[in-house]
Amino acid sequence: MTEQNTKAYLVGGGVAALAAAVFLIRDVGLEGSSIRILEELDLPGGSLDGTSLPAGYVTRGGRMLEEEAYTCLWDLLETIPTLSDPGTSMKQEIWEFNKKWPGNAQARLINADHEILDAATSASTPRPDGADPAAGTARATHQCPPY
Repeated sequence: MTEQNTKAYLVGGGVAALAAAVFLIRDVGLEGSSIRILEELDLPGGSLDGTSLPAGYVTRGGRMLEEEAYTCLWDLLETIPTLSDPGTSMKQEIWEFNKKWPGNAQARLINADHEILDAATSASTPRPDGADPAAGTARATHQCPPY
């Protein structure tokens, strides 16, 4: 258990900060009310932000939650029950959804005219705030924290 005055401030409302918040609650015992997530944009979610449209739900950049990737995320989602069935984990629900509705992306990037762009030569997908999403980006290899 943590001391009552312990606070955590997480910068950015993307999947990394959201996961960090869950790990702080699950593994450290920090109360959710002691965690603040600071997000500059009106639309939370970082690179997994999305928007609800009449035709469905769209994520910027067309990211897919595939079984082969996101090892730490699957570890985390396995411990979170769904709202509709506490006996089913979020991981199970997403994998079942993916099996029922398999992705069939034919392109990584499209323009406003719905033309496929070459990802190797095109600029990154624009962010809602107009910032360059590639600026200052670094790649790292992460391991899941131990239980």
